[in-house]
Amino acid sequence: MAILAGIFWGYESLKDTSTTGIKSAQNEIAELKKEIFLLQDQMEELEDSFDETIDSIEVSIHSNEHIQPQKKALPKPQAHSHELDLRAWRYLGMSQMGASQQAFFHDGKRSVTLEIDAQALGEWRLTDIQKDSAALTHSTGKSFVLKTAKSQ
Repeated sequence: MAILAGIFWGYESLKDTSTTGIKSAQNEIAELKKEIFLLQDQMEELEDSFDETIDSIEVSIHSNEHIQPQKKALPKPQAHSHELDLRAWRYLGMSQMGASQQAFFHDGKRSVTLEIDAQALGEWRLTDIQKDSAALTHSTGKSFVLKTAKSQ
């Protein structure tokens, strides 16, 4: 009888242990289901947030396509000092006596005579004399040509 009682008691304790194990497993499964549902909700919220962000980016891109970029106006090159005054001069012609060449100009008030490499105004020098034209060059390398009234 003691053996039967031992078997019964062992069976009941196994039954209680397995029941306790099943209940704890069921509790864990229920907790995991809750976590899964929470994670699914968070994923849906993130998807909604991503969709809104993507929509706003698309709207921004489309609105930027319709806006034409403003063209930056390049600053006009600055004229060197006295350049505008010299451009108003009129080249009248040249004369050559031996190795010496001279060019004749009218500055709007009076006649001006210059030899090659002579200073005209400021840092401008007479660098070339031809029959129909004369070149003036600034110390920075900028130059321009004045032509006689006949050739214009």
